[in-house]
Amino acid sequence: MRREHLELGFDPALYRDMAAMGWTGIVVPEADGGFGFGHASMGMLAEELGRNLVASPLISAAMVADALVLGGNAAQKQEWLPRLVAGEAHAALALEEGTRHDPAATALTARRDGEGWLLEGIKRPVFDAGGAALLLVAARTAEGISLFLCPGDAPGVSKAPLRQID
Repeated sequence: MRREHLELGFDPALYRDMAAMGWTGIVVPEADGGFGFGHASMGMLAEELGRNLVASPLISAAMVADALVLGGNAAQKQEWLPRLVAGEAHAALALEEGTRHDPAATALTARRDGEGWLLEGIKRPVFDAGGAALLLVAARTAEGISLFLCPGDAPGVSKAPLRQID
């Protein structure tokens, strides 16, 4: 990976090529601007990406797009799905708060703040967050764990690269 791509964690030109081949629209239904090939197709592609150790936000972006398809409202779908499918933006999942997956231990909170929500806490690691235009954040509310769409450049969002060998 070239030095200028280390902050992002991937090569943007490679990601644009993936989008041009339609990979970013595999799990998005045709009615929402994707190709509707489904999860099995994404699984086969993910297997090949893993076999070649490809550094790419494709899987994270596909999971966020899938969550939008399943639970997003019309305005959220209209705003984000075309950008995700076109590869103009990528998304990241902000689920974890420690070294192992433990949803019951979610400490990041969300509370109503006027007409919106205020998220308070830390998520780490957030893979593929570098340059992500959209974050899907798991947070604890009075009703339990909920998912929130958060612009990657929202006030209060900070990102720091994690140096890892994968």
